[in-house]
Amino acid sequence: MMPAAFSGERIVAARKLFGLTQIALADAVGVSQGLISQVEKGTRGATEDLIGSVALALGMPRSFFDVIPPENPLDSLRFRKNSTASKIDTERAKVLFKEAYRVSSYLVEHSGFAQSQLPRATSPVDREMIFDLALQAREALRVNLEGPVPHVTRLLERAGIPCAPLRLPGQEALELPTAVGHFGMSYWAGPGELAVIGYFPGSKADRDRFTLAHELGHVILHAHNHETVDPESEANFFAGAFLMPPAQADDIFDSSLTLTDYARLKQRWGISIQALIMHANNVGKVSDDRKRSLFTQLSARGWRKSEPVKVYPEEPRLLWKLISKIFGSSPYYAAVDELALPAVLLRSLAPYPARATNNRHDEQSSNELSEESGYADVVQFKRKKA
Repeated sequence: MMPAAFSGERIVAARKLFGLTQIALADAVGVSQGLISQVEKGTRGATEDLIGSVALALGMPRSFFDVIPPENPLDSLRFRKNSTASKIDTERAKVLFKEAYRVSSYLVEHSGFAQSQLPRATSPVDREMIFDLALQAREALRVNLEGPVPHVTRLLERAGIPCAPLRLPGQEALELPTAVGHFGMSYWAGPGELAVIGYFPGSKADRDRFTLAHELGHVILHAHNHETVDPESEANFFAGAFLMPPAQADDIFDSSLTLTDYARLKQRWGISIQALIMHANNVGKVSDDRKRSLFTQLSARGWRKSEPVKVYPEEPRLLWKLISKIFGSSPYYAAVDELALPAVLLRSLAPYPARATNNRHDEQSSNELSEESGYADVVQFKRKKA
């Protein structure tokens, strides 16, 4: 049986996962809000009948309430979001990521999948140190030190870092972001422990690629370095340098580049025009005034919300491979009791890969982001203009 000390905590997790208040949960279960409050605070034990009623009302497996909560505290999570993120969605996203981390840990432990060694910062970093760590990460992950990164998701997964798509309960089948204002979350407890990256898939694959690189930055820069002034900016600097190394950025960028030039770079490097402009500014090749001018032009063209040039979406596969290895070729229902999550939620975290479609996309993405077709044409274009 479940330790009594955790019963209230698991009910809190289930309630927050669905974005419910204590009153709403009490109404759904048919008990008083006071009872739910007492159980969540631990001043009253949860009966088997109450737990069963909560599980039934929320569509959760009974085993969810038997799980000892993951040890990673919510306030230790790193996540990329913007000002539109509501407090409720933030709480939902944190709980969902903790469950994704728990499931990922189980699958990795029971399959024996190894994780690569990553560089890590153990003291405060400046911009040059961040850029150097981005190059070290490329080397550790065995990616070309100069060219584009063809497939960020596959690169991380080969290194044993699960990339879990995060879709909130009730919206698992949607192809749009499901936690408004949130992009990604990550956690790494330390050497010998599992690093997991969760991301909220959207309609913009370039954003997803940047989010994964941003969260990798958090893992490397901040897991063992808590003395930082602005971790989000540091992770953004890392992501830009990881996706386009500073030496290549120095060759490519200057103040004469137009938005059309940036669109061509987006096609080659798989980075959004907006992120490219920010990276050009971060490496000191574009002034603050020129950056503001380019963003004004982006807004005038309507490109802030809808950029030209399609970057093909990447697809995670590692968690699917692990769950199918352990639970068989139709694993979602088979894994419900053991992994203590509904089948629909397991499917969203470890989606079945659309192999035929994605193989074509991967091939085209690799061609577009190859070293040979990288930044050389833009450098040549700049020389012609000069």
